[in-house]
Amino acid sequence: MPEDRAGTDTAVTVASYNIHAWVGTDGVCNPDRTVRVIRGLGAEIIGLQEVTTPPDPDCDFGTDYLGRATGMQAVSGTTMLREKAEYGNVLLTTRPVVEVRRHDLSLPGREPRGVLDVVVTVAGSRLRVLVTHLGVKARERRRQVDRLLFLLGDASDPVILMGDLNEWVPWRAARRRLSRWFGPAPAPHTYPSRHPLFPLDRIFLRPREALLWVRSRSGGEAKTASDHLPLTAGIELQPAVLKSETEV
Repeated sequence: MPEDRAGTDTAVTVASYNIHAWVGTDGVCNPDRTVRVIRGLGAEIIGLQEVTTPPDPDCDFGTDYLGRATGMQAVSGTTMLREKAEYGNVLLTTRPVVEVRRHDLSLPGREPRGVLDVVVTVAGSRLRVLVTHLGVKARERRRQVDRLLFLLGDASDPVILMGDLNEWVPWRAARRRLSRWFGPAPAPHTYPSRHPLFPLDRIFLRPREALLWVRSRSGGEAKTASDHLPLTAGIELQPAVLKSETEV
């Protein structure tokens, strides 16, 4: 099975998960439950969306909870304040972080959006990871994808784009343009978590041939911990597509 290669230096399991501000389908804010799902993914690079830090006042834990509970480095990508808590995207990783950028994708009159743009190292070489949560309106998403593609430019490093793209129609412009740049990728259904009908959450990788598999995770507490299911993917970056830090 492809997962069996995840322990090699250039093989990595990645995941994307909209955690719905720690609130499950039962209406309960339960950070420990969400962390159990995150830990169960077995991923080394995880992009989270709708993260409140700290969560709602009824949830009693500090801002360093994610890092402590997962044993991973947490990189925040705050997009706004919500009830005195930071809200936005987070990258969790066990791989060394060498560069962090945060870009604004907000449009006037719409909820603030952003993309967390992080370079980690895999086998001593660079891998660029973008974590985002796009808007709910089609026109909003088109403009946000324009911005993303501008930021990517003619990127020479391998690139992962992951997040809740709020897009499920294959022929919509935003999804078509991303598929052209990255190459087509599997789109398992992730929303709503109890009876998933829509592929809102996506993981893209360039070069496309390095993407081995993409799957939603529906077992255990994943159906109740959030209104989205987590999405996982296996990638293997051969030495030919990796670029050493000494070469940049």
